Amino acid sequence: MSSNSPTAVCCKKLKEQSPCLCQFVKNPNLQRLVNSPNAKKVADACGCPFSTC
Repeated sequence: MSSNSPTAVCCKKLKEQSPCLCQFVKNPNLQRLVNSPNAKKVADACGCPFSTC
């Protein structure tokens, strides 16, 4: 939620969760978080682009 770059720990966690992103997108409780502009910015900054599900 800030303008700072994500930390290495944050990127590592995101990359670990990457295989689950499609499941998160399909979950109505989580999809607004995964589809948010900030989530996409973090994924891009971590080199973990969102795949299309």
